[in-house]
Amino acid sequence: LLQKHYRRYATRKIVVAKNSSALVVQKTYRGYAVRKDIGIKENNTLILQKIYRGYVARRNVSRMNSSALLLQKQYRGYTARKNVNAANSGALLLQKHYRGHATRKSVVAKNSSALVVQKTYRGYVVRKDIGI
Repeated sequence: LLQKHYRRYATRKIVVAKNSSALVVQKTYRGYAVRKDIGIKENNTLILQKIYRGYVARRNVSRMNSSALLLQKQYRGYTARKNVNAANSGALLLQKHYRGHATRKSVVAKNSSALVVQKTYRGYVVRKDIGI
């Protein structure tokens, strides 16, 4: 009877030791698997963050480039218009003076024609009154 209880006790002790060893192995493996899974998820998260940050940076650079191009285009247009206006101002001045001269010449010609007509008519009226 004593042997029977001792064997049962010894067997339970061995089974408990094996079970506890198995539990330690299982616990260690599960911890490893979870850490590995977390590491993979963190790595995937880092990769996604890296891709998104690159996308945002490229988008910002593209916006800055388009803004810079717009500013350059507007400045070039402004300087071109300024240069054309400067070149045209001399030509405009010449045209203005010529038109003034031509208008004065035309007015003088019209006035002299009117004077000739007036002179002729007055002479006609005077000769008519005199009876010539």
